[in-house]
Amino acid sequence: MRRARQLRRLLYRASAWSHVRHLLALGRAVVAAGLRDDIANQAAVIAYYTLFSLFPLLLGILALLSPLLGAAHTREYLVARALGYFPGAEAFLEQTLADIVAARGRAGLLSALGLLFAGRGVFAAIAQGVGRAFPAAPSRSLLQQTLLAVVMTLGVVGLLLFSAGLTVGLRFLRGLALAQPWAGVGAIGIVLDAASALLPIFLTTLALFLLYRYIPPAAVPFRAAAISAGLTALLFEAAKWLFVWYAAVLGRFNLVYGSLGAVIGLLTWAYVAGLLLLLGAEVCAVLSAGAGPAADLTRPGQPDRWPPTRRPVR
Repeated sequence: MRRARQLRRLLYRASAWSHVRHLLALGRAVVAAGLRDDIANQAAVIAYYTLFSLFPLLLGILALLSPLLGAAHTREYLVARALGYFPGAEAFLEQTLADIVAARGRAGLLSALGLLFAGRGVFAAIAQGVGRAFPAAPSRSLLQQTLLAVVMTLGVVGLLLFSAGLTVGLRFLRGLALAQPWAGVGAIGIVLDAASALLPIFLTTLALFLLYRYIPPAAVPFRAAAISAGLTALLFEAAKWLFVWYAAVLGRFNLVYGSLGAVIGLLTWAYVAGLLLLLGAEVCAVLSAGAGPAADLTRPGQPDRWPPTRRPVR
């Protein structure tokens, strides 16, 4: 009996070590692919285009949503949503948006579409960076790249509209629940508050999944895109909190760059976010090349290398 327990313990340790070796091999493959594709410089390109595309995109979305929510509520909503992706930039974004709106006035539908088209540059840079993680796939033409950037822009607008609808719906349900004098109202309020807090994370994961699943110029398995999106979303949330702490405690950009400190902080975060996004694309590409990520990551006894010698899943 004791020998059987010892044997099971040894087998468990061997299996656990096999999992660890396999994950380490996956990590080495991802790092090697990232160095090959020069994701550090690609992230700098994304940060550069983010600075030039951010405000045209925000103004275009502001013009589209203002008739539905009102200009003041829309600007407040956009700043709140943007803070989820650009932490620590609340005052800069709010003041800049207010100044631009005061200077140019309200934009019409055609002007809003023009602003959205002008803001497509960051999506073109993201699509190009993600596509580099799949070097064996055929490259896209300039027209295809432009159309893809436009589709990505419209997709982001659609996600924001979806988010706005869910936010309004959750607030309505919370108000309706609080108006009912019965014992379970407190629990419902807690559940709705938790749903409101988790909504940005859900939308980030959904956007990353769609990005890794459909933007690469190659067929990507569903599970590879899902694993990469979940991992990148977790890293993004952790990096966001670390960046807020860094900007408040160590990286006081205003002491070095003066009035440009907010812009430098925005660029720095855009670079970090772009690096994480491209790292997730490399994970997705490595998992796609290995085929069947869930099986390969959990099956003991696999060779200590990546990808395994198996045909890709289409």
